[in-house]
Amino acid sequence: MAAQVLRAEVEEPPKISKDETGLPIITGWLSRQVKQGEKFVPRFLKTKDKVLCSFQKDPSKVAMGEEAPRVKNALDMNKIAEIKSDGANGFTIYLKSEDLDEKDGEHPGYLFRAADEKGAKDWVKTLNAIRVHDPTARKPEGMCCSAFLRC
Repeated sequence: MAAQVLRAEVEEPPKISKDETGLPIITGWLSRQVKQGEKFVPRFLKTKDKVLCSFQKDPSKVAMGEEAPRVKNALDMNKIAEIKSDGANGFTIYLKSEDLDEKDGEHPGYLFRAADEKGAKDWVKTLNAIRVHDPTARKPEGMCCSAFLRC
């Protein structure tokens, strides 16, 4: 039986956090335009490391004894050239030209829609932060000792 996606789930704002290295993590529902045509389908997306994974249903809401959903699509964030908002509740992910398949040539990008404009902005901001995140970059150091403040 196909999983039913509830409208209330799709309309929830994305959940944003950070992993132990400071890399942002974002999870939630978006509508993705399918290959050919104007049809949009709901997809649960989540990031793991620098990979954006797409599922047909939320993997965290698997019932006891039910098989966990498989990754439908995975996109290496290092292969993304840019992520552009359409100014409303949609955005497009464009691939770097050197990462396009020869058969694709000019890939139109992956078009997504969020439930609202704020949700779309959260996705764009967080995905761009993941895309440019450099785990080797040195973090600013804090004060190591408060004794220096007593001068």
